Amino acid sequence: MGNSLAAIGARHQMWESTSDRLSSSSDSCGGPVVSFGQALRSAMETRDDPESLGTSSQDLADVDEQDVADSSRKSSVSAETAEKLCTIPREKGLDAQDFRCAMCRKTIGGSTFSKFETCAIDSKYYCTECMKSGGKVSIPARVVMDWDWRERAVSDRGRAWYEANQEKALINIKTTNSRLYAHAPALEETRKLREKLQLVSMYLFTCRESVSEDFRRRLWPKEYLRSEIDVYSFADLIDVKSGALQRRLNSLLKHSINHVMTCTLCKQKGFCCELCTVNEVIYPFNTESTHRCLVCFSAFHVECWRTSGDCPKCVRRQNFETRRAQVDDPHNTLLVLQP
Repeated sequence: MGNSLAAIGARHQMWESTSDRLSSSSDSCGGPVVSFGQALRSAMETRDDPESLGTSSQDLADVDEQDVADSSRKSSVSAETAEKLCTIPREKGLDAQDFRCAMCRKTIGGSTFSKFETCAIDSKYYCTECMKSGGKVSIPARVVMDWDWRERAVSDRGRAWYEANQEKALINIKTTNSRLYAHAPALEETRKLREKLQLVSMYLFTCRESVSEDFRRRLWPKEYLRSEIDVYSFADLIDVKSGALQRRLNSLLKHSINHVMTCTLCKQKGFCCELCTVNEVIYPFNTESTHRCLVCFSAFHVECWRTSGDCPKCVRRQNFETRRAQVDDPHNTLLVLQP
């Protein structure tokens, strides 16, 4: 019995050790290969660490009530701005404004009072003088909801609000109107480029500090382009329409991928497809030819994944957890005691 328990204990340790090494990266590709899943998790932990954002736990503990109130107020203002950027306003009628211009309070409406126009930003009514200097612009909410870029008349106040908020990254296409990706090919192309950039950035953030800092400098001040791939400012959407954002992303991708393929450290963080015998290193950011497991981040050839559909690494982990549970179970009936 003692020998049986010792053997089980040895197998337990072996499974535990094997689990720590489980990866689709393989030495058979011509050298030691670091798990991209490990690199990805490391980069995500670094991103989510308060200290990496310049705020320590002690700093957070020292924040006074006034700072908390200010932060809450700013968050509320951002939420209000985001709603206004993504919601097409409805007219409420002149009586809701007491028949007065929303800006200068001049009496408007009817045959005996001043003429008025509707501002396309807030759907409020303004006298012709307050509308004159506003000009025409594309309305953010109509672009987000319908990809409608027609310019509409806005008031002087509406123009000021538009210019003050067009650079704020508050528009989440996925949560606001995910169908827009299918309706706007340029936006879908941009989403794919940003997904690639997010994947390749994990390599750069686990490389030398000088490399990660250079990447951040190239991306600044729009870090969200790689960290939150569905978030845009209205200025970004204008650049999507013109193609300027796609050109910038392609330039960043070209530089980043070139670094990965030439860096001694980064190029080892590739994968060997466990579903076939092709002896080549593949990388998740080559999204056209590879599929990435959403659980363990291992990469496979797209065609191999379509044929199999199961991640070998996840299967191994599941089997390991099952065996470990059996060994740890005090009522395990797998032990056969010899007389």
